[in-house]
Amino acid sequence: MRKSDLVKLLGVRHPGLTAADMAYCVELILSAIADGLAAGRRAEFRSFGVFHLFRSKGRKGRNPRSGAAVAVPSKNYVRFRSTISLEQVSRAPAHAPQPPQSRALAEADSAALV
Repeated sequence: MRKSDLVKLLGVRHPGLTAADMAYCVELILSAIADGLAAGRRAEFRSFGVFHLFRSKGRKGRNPRSGAAVAVPSKNYVRFRSTISLEQVSRAPAHAPQPPQSRALAEADSAALV
């Protein structure tokens, strides 16, 4: 799913909002997550997962061409740890029956992703 797909899905579920408002909300949420991570904080979403920073250690590496030793500096990486409920959804077989959904919502979701 891309950011534009998320904006379309919000438009289907909240028809009173304009596309610009929905795009602003999505951008606001994503930038808040990024700003929090840049400040060293975690971004935790119940029933979804946690984004956090992982700092790799500096180490010695080798230049593959010359074989000379090279210092590889430490770096920050963003890691995501999903919740058990999200892992269960992602590991469900494709042919597994989905929970019942209202017909109007299902049609709106499929129309938004087209």
